[in-house]
Amino acid sequence: MPRRNRECRDAILKKDFEKLQRIAEEDALDMHRVMKSQTPSLKYLSGETHRIIREISALRESEKIPVLYTMDAGPTVHLICTDDSIRTVREFAERQKKCLIFETKIGQGARIL
Repeated sequence: MPRRNRECRDAILKKDFEKLQRIAEEDALDMHRVMKSQTPSLKYLSGETHRIIREISALRESEKIPVLYTMDAGPTVHLICTDDSIRTVREFAERQKKCLIFETKIGQGARIL
């Protein structure tokens, strides 16, 4: 099993949000670095993406809240947080221009239907 998979699994099992945050953010940024290395280069992250990453990182530090960012294969930032920080993260998201907010909770997990 690759290193990140092991570390991510371990962080989830131990409920270590800070470790999960480091792994998820590293993985998301690496995916976009690889896309930029293609010919032709694929640059999906926008100035707004980078601004949100900077601001959520600063908010996490200043407010000491558990929140992580990740991205899909485009410029969309996804914020994942604990119940304790949802109010602060929601307020941050609501201040963003043209931001669609979708909230969800942890599901019941995989199962055979």
